[in-house]
Amino acid sequence: MAGFISLPTTKQGCYQSLVFEYSHTIVGNSNRMSIEVDVLINSNSFRTLYLNTYSSVTEVSGDYVYTFDIDISKIVQSFFNNIQFFYDTSKTYPYTDACLTADVALDVYRYEPDANGILTRNTSATRSNNRLFFNSLKNDFSDYTASSGRKFITKNTDYRLSSEVTNLLAAYSDVNANVINIVNETTLVVTNVNMTDDQINIINLNDYFSNGDSQLTVSLGTLDGVDFTITGQQIRYDILDNKCESIGLHFQSELGVSEVFIFKTYEYEISKSRETELYVSSNDLERMYSGKIDKSINIERNGFFTAEWLFFSDVITSSIFYIEQTTGALNEAFSTFNNLPYRTISNQIDVNLSFTYSDKQKIFSN
Repeated sequence: MAGFISLPTTKQGCYQSLVFEYSHTIVGNSNRMSIEVDVLINSNSFRTLYLNTYSSVTEVSGDYVYTFDIDISKIVQSFFNNIQFFYDTSKTYPYTDACLTADVALDVYRYEPDANGILTRNTSATRSNNRLFFNSLKNDFSDYTASSGRKFITKNTDYRLSSEVTNLLAAYSDVNANVINIVNETTLVVTNVNMTDDQINIINLNDYFSNGDSQLTVSLGTLDGVDFTITGQQIRYDILDNKCESIGLHFQSELGVSEVFIFKTYEYEISKSRETELYVSSNDLERMYSGKIDKSINIERNGFFTAEWLFFSDVITSSIFYIEQTTGALNEAFSTFNNLPYRTISNQIDVNLSFTYSDKQKIFSN
């Protein structure tokens, strides 16, 4: 008489409706019922909802069937901390953080009416099946979670790597594709990286190449002993010969993971401010200078290729940005977006973007 009659599809992005449908029959009583919903994320209670509004009620021979639509998309979205979407490169990869996926189940407690309409809460919950949701704007993850022909989770089709920026690559893992095979074709080094199932796994490609290398081949598949079988996408990267200083702009793509775009043309201004604080301890004067260097940077690109623009256009929806001027040195940046992309008379797409960020310094003296 009580239970879930439909659930959202598992392994989908959270930036859409995620509706669980729950139904219960009140026998011989026309007074209204309500429900309490405990949202469990990764087996822990995260948020509680109280629903007095049902989506439908149907009378059947004096009994009343109530149906509730429970949309938890906003709750799942609030679980993710997008500020942490780009991970510290000092951490061990594959990285399987709750900022990437949420394993969700619902516990529903009924408030059932007596003849006078007074509601009493039942003490045992009806639990839904578990569903895995991604921190993603993408509605359809079938290409990235398919049992065969699976893709790496990236929109970047410009398969080139630069040692001047941090290059991350993500993949979803299960028994159909749980190993990333990496071949450095300059030194002929083969590395198999085991992934964690039911997670988006991230590897740092910088760990597998260096200046002077020519190509890196990365494949999704499975491992049987020492034998690797390709069951998904294979990407062959060309290694760029870095001849001039560049800047990497890291942003969050609609797939929910970090992407990087390299700019060769930029300029920035530096303004320095200093605050002085005094402390007295044991009759000795300790002085601490805390300094902060603020940077305003302007980056531009003239003439995007179509594929480049489809990849870079997610900058518009990204909630977080990092500037990388020295490999591994990431500074959270704040966009002004005063200058929007425009298309020139020659049908090229030009972009000019402004960001601000800070480097902090501390100098101690006695």
